[in-house]
Amino acid sequence: MKKINTILALMLALGMLFCITGCGKEPQGSAKDAYDSLLLTGNKAGEGSNVNVYHSYEDFRSGVVDGLYDSDAEKVNFDDPESFGKFSEDYFGSHFLAVISVEDAKSGNIAIDRIEQGEDGTIRVYFVSSAPSDGAEAEPFSAVIGFDKEKYSTASMIEVYMDAKLQGSNFIDNHEIYNPALTPDDVKIVRGGYIEGSYLTACYDYSAFINSLSAAYGLDRNTALTVFGNGNYELVGDEYRVISQADIEALRGFDEAYFDTHFLVAVSISLTSGSMRTNLVDVVNEGGVIKIFLSTVRPGGVGTCDMVSDTVYIGLDRSVFSTDAQIEFYVNGAVMQSFYKEA
Repeated sequence: MKKINTILALMLALGMLFCITGCGKEPQGSAKDAYDSLLLTGNKAGEGSNVNVYHSYEDFRSGVVDGLYDSDAEKVNFDDPESFGKFSEDYFGSHFLAVISVEDAKSGNIAIDRIEQGEDGTIRVYFVSSAPSDGAEAEPFSAVIGFDKEKYSTASMIEVYMDAKLQGSNFIDNHEIYNPALTPDDVKIVRGGYIEGSYLTACYDYSAFINSLSAAYGLDRNTALTVFGNGNYELVGDEYRVISQADIEALRGFDEAYFDTHFLVAVSISLTSGSMRTNLVDVVNEGGVIKIFLSTVRPGGVGTCDMVSDTVYIGLDRSVFSTDAQIEFYVNGAVMQSFYKEA
């Protein structure tokens, strides 16, 4: 009996050891084959530490040239397979890229410690650096990291840490995470002159939409109907040159018939540089509130000196989104403004 008890105790101990070593949950996104990386010491995109995310090869190329190499394209070899060449145009079919710049580095000896994705969808990139030798100056560095779209399909944000200290973050800005109730025809982003602050409004019928365009562009109502209803580009050339033909064509899609099944939300935000762009991250219903999440990105981190504004027009399906709901919008995670429909 004593021998049997000893065997049972040994089996129990082995079983507990198996649970301890085999049942731990591996952090999602920690596998090395889920990302590719390129580290560049001495380069940085813009001032301070920042993160830019790219979903297209064209944006990535311009971001690298402008942000990391002061707009000198001859300094960048996009064909070198050991450098930027690994991030080819075909690469973007299955990956998105983050260009990360860190200013607060202890030395040029930088490495990626680990990359993890939390249950909240946030990708966390952890860099480590060795202590600098006597007299050595700290150098900024940049990293290009390509993430597998399938592996990181639920990713919504990326955070960057240097020696456990948070350096910066940004939205992933993946248009594929749009609410399925939205289509590309439901979202139009129009650039205009600078306005101070931010504005949120909703148009529940076509007449209200025309009135809002009339006010936004300084047109009388009949002219607004002619320009946006009939696409009369002849008026655009001189007196109303602030309106581009592309913008008119985009907004004409929100015609009278569109409002039979949709209502429209317009969000205007000011940007400190014309090189910045606005992205729609998501629209959600939460507790009777429609929440609109926007992010602003400056490709490459280099900014022009002009100040502009973007207006994001979002058409919401009446069968999915309530016309009586409160509306809120967020920019880079911070709530900006709320809208209540008048009774």
